[in-house]
Amino acid sequence: MENRFNFKDFLICGLVVLAIAVAALSWVQILRQGEVIDEVHAKLEKQDALLTRLDELAKAAKAAPDSPSPVR
Repeated sequence: MENRFNFKDFLICGLVVLAIAVAALSWVQILRQGEVIDEVHAKLEKQDALLTRLDELAKAAKAAPDSPSPVR
């Protein structure tokens, strides 16, 4: 029986290495995606605060139309 490292063995090893590389790259991508989601969440909270303030200013302006605008 011959114990040679033939083309089939080389191909299988290459595919295993490729599968490990793809798994590692997907892991890196998931980590990056988490960072982007955190940034979007922070921007959304800021926009929510600004929208709440704008809504309060609009209600204040509607409640007292004869007074000067509370907008700075």
